[in-house]
Amino acid sequence: MLIGFENKLLFVSGIYIACSLSVGIYIGWAACFEAGIATLLGLWAGHLFFAYLMQNRVSKITSRTVLLLPAVMGISSLYLYQPAFGACFIPFAFYLINKNNCRIINFCLTVPFIIL
Repeated sequence: MLIGFENKLLFVSGIYIACSLSVGIYIGWAACFEAGIATLLGLWAGHLFFAYLMQNRVSKITSRTVLLLPAVMGISSLYLYQPAFGACFIPFAFYLINKNNCRIINFCLTVPFIIL
């Protein structure tokens, strides 16, 4: 794993993504093949951008070229199916959930799902 999440978090996040309302909507739009591609592009763009932010950058020239791929992937995700671009923020949400000292964020992210 590049980011180093716990296996329990990856398992729970996989179940959450598979059972989320957005995936149900995407399955309803299964005739539109681009919804899955747009979601993957958004998720990859978010992952690459998150990995870029977590690394120490040496030079600005290489950092600009490295940022080009997530930008192109994010823009193509927006053009294919705009709601799927929200998958770009999943790595950032997992990072916030994975931190042990963020009890307020865990509370705010889990209480609405318990109430529903």
